[in-house]
Amino acid sequence: MRPREREALQDWEQYRKATAKATTIDLFEGEEEQRARVKQLSADFPAFAKHYFPHFTTADFSKAQKALFREVLRPHKGNRVLANIIHRDGA
Repeated sequence: MRPREREALQDWEQYRKATAKATTIDLFEGEEEQRARVKQLSADFPAFAKHYFPHFTTADFSKAQKALFREVLRPHKGNRVLANIIHRDGA
């Protein structure tokens, strides 16, 4: 393994461990509770992000961010929204 690859792997392992440590898992959650949680969070992206990525979402999302989430996550609409953003920003 090359030094750059070894360093990248070490960085990934640090990131993976930090994410696992920051994300709580309820070992006693029942199957029904899990289904209800997944259903609820699937319909609400800000709640999903706060639940699964609490170490990244330390503040509330703005109205503009929430509107963007709704547009991007709308079926058959998200790709067009992202394409327009990328085209507009020149990325």
